[in-house]
Amino acid sequence: MTKTPNRMIVSTILFAFTAIPAFAGPDWDEGAKDAGPTPGSAQTVSGTTNTGVTNIRGSTSLALVGAPDLVDLLLVKTGSNPYAFKVDMNMVTGGAPPWAARLTIFHKKAVLCDGVSHLVATPIATVSAASTASMYPILDGAGSFANSPTTRLGDLLSANSEYYVAVSGKSNLPQGIRDYCFGMPIETMFTDAASIGMTKASSLDSLLNLTQWLDPASAETGQFEMRTAGIVMIPASTCASPVFVIGAPVTNSFDLAFAPTISGGPFFCAPSYTVTKEFFFNWTPGSAGAAEVTTCGLTGADTGLEVFAIDSCSPDECTAAEGVPIACNDQCGSGNSSSVTFAAEAGRSYLVRLTRLVTWGTQTGEIKFLLTGSAPSGDINGDGIVDGLDMAILLGQWGTSGG
Repeated sequence: MTKTPNRMIVSTILFAFTAIPAFAGPDWDEGAKDAGPTPGSAQTVSGTTNTGVTNIRGSTSLALVGAPDLVDLLLVKTGSNPYAFKVDMNMVTGGAPPWAARLTIFHKKAVLCDGVSHLVATPIATVSAASTASMYPILDGAGSFANSPTTRLGDLLSANSEYYVAVSGKSNLPQGIRDYCFGMPIETMFTDAASIGMTKASSLDSLLNLTQWLDPASAETGQFEMRTAGIVMIPASTCASPVFVIGAPVTNSFDLAFAPTISGGPFFCAPSYTVTKEFFFNWTPGSAGAAEVTTCGLTGADTGLEVFAIDSCSPDECTAAEGVPIACNDQCGSGNSSSVTFAAEAGRSYLVRLTRLVTWGTQTGEIKFLLTGSAPSGDINGDGIVDGLDMAILLGQWGTSGG
């Protein structure tokens, strides 16, 4: 169990060692589940039951090796009363940090581009200091906005709905584009944010889709602890509600402790093993080519992986999961992790089923989504082979202009 040491000691340690986090990413239930800065890499505050969440812990850091972790984006769900929603970093009430932090909340939305669904985040509000009496960020559903005193945050939230909450440095503002599908010049959100109190997104900012963060050179990072209210656990990923992954390479953390225990029957390509837990991802690689999904060297869990092609004409993930997988593996190398490869088609989404095949051992780890090579020359539909289907597509486009 994690113990909460004296706050004065924590402050001293954090100021001295902000580059070395004690745990990576959001830690709402004593587990390491690293979160990224955008919807495709966000982490879900999930559990096996729809219980309330009272505390979320995590950290951001200036990495000693590799890319820095400057923003954690969390997917949370409101309870029955959006005015009870609260994410509180005030140290007096048990929160943290002793570093300059910012909280920003976004709508979770889906947009359709070329028949493929993409998750996007549009801004609702941000705060770096709740008040002159509490110089720490607090998102309060019952609180009013500095730039719109007659509006409360709860007025802009819905009951039992999902939103993204981002933890960043005070000077690190979100950036986005107005048209997700076609792209536009990147604009910075909340440039007029009040120094004290919550700032409501302007009418122009509210149209922006989050793509990146300002990431100033003098980044503020450290451990964080947030007391929460009016938030409930999101059920662990199911085929009907998979974790969306867009592009490659992408790495997602997983914790199968949050997946319900099931009697899943024999694993497809290793029938002697029985599926005990399952977790789903909806992956859109972004381009055609040789694709790989792997947990090899990334977990101590005994995992299995299956990939199902989602029908673009009838994009129901659970229907896809009932079919025969296009790729399946229960073991790579000498370990118990797994890896699958397949030919990805351009613009197509794939349902990836991560399973646990035994009831013992670790349950946490990482899963990577990679494109390891381009499609063969002449492979127009990206299915990994050059055949009559590619010829039919070519003939259908004969005489049209390129581009």
